Amino acid sequence: MNGKHMDTKTKLIELTKGLTFQSETDAELEVIEWKSGNPKENTEKPLKTLSVAELLKGSSKAEKWHGKEEREQVKRFQELQEFLVEELEGAKAYKSSGVEKDIFVIGKSKEGAWLGIKSKLVET
Repeated sequence: MNGKHMDTKTKLIELTKGLTFQSETDAELEVIEWKSGNPKENTEKPLKTLSVAELLKGSSKAEKWHGKEEREQVKRFQELQEFLVEELEGAKAYKSSGVEKDIFVIGKSKEGAWLGIKSKLVET
């Protein structure tokens, strides 16, 4: 793996460290390297395609009632969203159906590797 690819992946790891996708599980975001841009390699569930902004809108939008910690979390999600869109070509988000959802963002790094994030979301 060349150094520039590691830089992209390392930056993604830094951006996601300690971030949780807020739902009934508050699951952490995991950085993954994909074999291809096909999200089906990580789930058997039917998937809905979304933009990165659509997937992260609840986590990346500041609200008047947010305290300091929530504002910091929103800022981190905004930085993550910007990185995913700018650094991963063709970045798309996917969300499976059902109560326990798999969520993914997949895009191609400038070096040609498929990188992204995945997590779980529980919506009842």
